[in-house]
Amino acid sequence: MTSLRIRTYWHGLLPLLLLPYAACQIHFTSKYDGKSVTGLVGSSVNFTWNLSGDVDLVDWGLKKDGVNVIINDGKLVSLDKHGPVSVKVPSAYSGRVSGSGDVSSGQVTFTLSLITKNDKGFYGCNIKPTDTFDKEKFDFVYLAVKEAPEISIPPAQASYNEGSSVNIRCTASGTPDPAVQWIRKGNVKSSGKKTVFLTLNSINREDNGQYTCKATNSAGSDEKHVTLVVHYKPEGTTLNTSADDKTVTQGESVTFTCDATAAQPQVSQYSFSLNDTTLVKDSNDNQYTINNVERSQHYGKYKCVPRNDVGDGPEAAVILDVNGE
Repeated sequence: MTSLRIRTYWHGLLPLLLLPYAACQIHFTSKYDGKSVTGLVGSSVNFTWNLSGDVDLVDWGLKKDGVNVIINDGKLVSLDKHGPVSVKVPSAYSGRVSGSGDVSSGQVTFTLSLITKNDKGFYGCNIKPTDTFDKEKFDFVYLAVKEAPEISIPPAQASYNEGSSVNIRCTASGTPDPAVQWIRKGNVKSSGKKTVFLTLNSINREDNGQYTCKATNSAGSDEKHVTLVVHYKPEGTTLNTSADDKTVTQGESVTFTCDATAAQPQVSQYSFSLNDTTLVKDSNDNQYTINNVERSQHYGKYKCVPRNDVGDGPEAAVILDVNGE
């Protein structure tokens, strides 16, 4: 009977004796459990853990693959009951990591600044107990790095002759891979991932104008513009004279005026000829004037051909009649 009383006594007393030890055991009261946190290139990200128990030291750093430990030489920040503890930080993270709080506050926050694409990966938090009979605890989080698109378009020629081909590449960097589009006047001309070409097999003057390359991902967007100028020969050539009914009297003056209804670039040269053989004027002036007209010299068929950097436009002709001997 006495033995039964003793066992009952100790069974009741043991939980009471263990209460202080249980209260001192360390725990994460909030954990990531390997979940992902997203950071943007160039920005900062905070990792926060809440703790309980008699924590002596908290280490934060790069998690070893497949094992719940921080890799050798991968420790980034350490905190104890007084705050930060000096550690040798890997050169890639130098000046970009910090910690706040202390182990007695029940909350610690670690900050990674000026995020780069190479920062993606698993980061671990290891808490160590003051009591040597207690066990260390470990939690980890995955940092997914996103980068807003940045467009690159190689230098391209500014102008194209009508009928020639166009092939302009637009490449966008970014994480995740950006969706890229070539757009003109609200209409999508081509689309794809990362790299897209603006292709015109035979460009015409209706293709003249501005084109926009736009790249988009979940981190942001970017766009750049190119302007295509389509060149073509002069068109719609006309040749007129100052003489009524194209007839002039000997001794008078007459002026021929040559025009083109369309040209890109503008007409730079006008060639005037007489009777298909004699070049009477070739200059950037669209007028040709004859003073003191003589029938023997000036009667006949006059032609004009406008020209620009692309080539010759169509000719126009008039026959000048001269009254008198």
